[in-house]
Amino acid sequence: MKKWLILFTICLDWSLMWIDFTAVNVALAPIANDLNTNLGTLQWVITAYTLCSASLMAIGGRLGDMYGHRRLFIIGTLIFVISSALAGLASTALLLIMSRVGQGIGIAMVVPITTALVYLIFDQRQKGLALGFLTGTTGVSMAIGPTVGGLLISSLNWRWVFFINIPIGLFAILMALILVPETTEKKSVRIDFPGIITLSAGLFCLLMTLNKIPQWGIVSVEFWGLFLLTLILLSIFIIIETRSQHPLIHLDLLTHKALIGIISLRTCAQYVFFVFMFFISLYMQNILGFSADKAGFLLLTATILLGIFSPFSGHLMNYFSLRSLIISSCFILALSLIGLIGAAQAHSMVFLIVSLMLFGIAYAIHFPTTNFAVLQIAPPDQSALVTGMLFTMAFAGASAGITLSSALLNTLSKLKLTQLLAASKLTLTPIQANLVHNTASGAQALTSLFDAFPTAVAKQMAFVTQKAFVFGFTWIIVICISLAVSAMFIAAFSLKNIRLSTKKNDNYLPEI
Repeated sequence: MKKWLILFTICLDWSLMWIDFTAVNVALAPIANDLNTNLGTLQWVITAYTLCSASLMAIGGRLGDMYGHRRLFIIGTLIFVISSALAGLASTALLLIMSRVGQGIGIAMVVPITTALVYLIFDQRQKGLALGFLTGTTGVSMAIGPTVGGLLISSLNWRWVFFINIPIGLFAILMALILVPETTEKKSVRIDFPGIITLSAGLFCLLMTLNKIPQWGIVSVEFWGLFLLTLILLSIFIIIETRSQHPLIHLDLLTHKALIGIISLRTCAQYVFFVFMFFISLYMQNILGFSADKAGFLLLTATILLGIFSPFSGHLMNYFSLRSLIISSCFILALSLIGLIGAAQAHSMVFLIVSLMLFGIAYAIHFPTTNFAVLQIAPPDQSALVTGMLFTMAFAGASAGITLSSALLNTLSKLKLTQLLAASKLTLTPIQANLVHNTASGAQALTSLFDAFPTAVAKQMAFVTQKAFVFGFTWIIVICISLAVSAMFIAAFSLKNIRLSTKKNDNYLPEI
């Protein structure tokens, strides 16, 4: 009985990441309006969180080996709780982003450890079931997040989206102190600080390069200078990892065909997932005019299906091959994205709801299968490290996705807006032009136009800005469709038609 209470504690802590992510997505529009920020700054509320997670998650296993999984579990949760309190108290966008950095650091310490704890605490027969519950927690948390976030915003304000993490996190810490045993002895394992620094700096420069495309353009000295610095830093990182005795990422593992395939397709899928969740919230609230709680309720369409179907995915692996399940999930995802384009173009609620449903089903299959596959591919003594590698690449893809998509939406919506305004022959003041551009990029609500223009002009501006947003939004989703299709081909060519092992030796993997 005690081990299941420990699993409950681990799942509770794991849920913090997904509740926070989905709830914050619902809060983006109120945050933008309250802190008076634009899309370029707003996207860093998400990117700062995912960037820190991507940069630091791979060392979670290392820190657990050095200081013990239980100890790191508690420290990471405490950092997350403190950062959540600071985020709720933030008075400026900069302070909020800095607090999100702290949250990312805390989660980066917790996530790789949770999988290791489950693997070490449960016996061979129960590991699959326990991991299934852990994966299912993702869907349940995402189902709760938008609804809770919407209700908190409507009843109180967006700050409570962060304050709600405090009691959950403190309760998880208390349960861990009482129940969770220490699973490792302190070992003399050196941390690859040069690798951490160069990878973090390289990813930061890459994201900053993408973020500045609307201001700098792709032919400017600034753009190519920072891009070159990115390549240099990432090249140095690779050199460091090949020579280090205690590398952050074991590059030799990337010669494994199946591992490369799974990490690559999961990175594509994570890119699409974060972009979808980020922009669908802005679209529903700022363009369609839905309230925060209504937007959260609609997102529940996707997340509740993710929560319901995730635990069954492990069972499906007993009957279907890994390759067929992953290909199916990517195909369903592509259909979901096509439906979203139809919803935006035709302003159809039916298309929107169907798209959200297919989105939830796709990831209910995709997340558990890729997580289980990596755990079985990993050598017995490197499962936590390989899990960290998976999440590092996945969250790096997510960060790049939000940054690149935000920059692309800014550029395309501004281009379309310029064309539409020229055709309408309307003259705007600099302040009005800035408001209209922010609205067309999804950072401000369409209703804000009625405060700046006479009613007749505001209606015309609302039509123009909506058209400009849908134009840029459509191209963002087209890119996501291409990534979903790419993931299908990666699965088809890198994985043979095998089933995951359910034998007593959980680390067994057929030749791929």
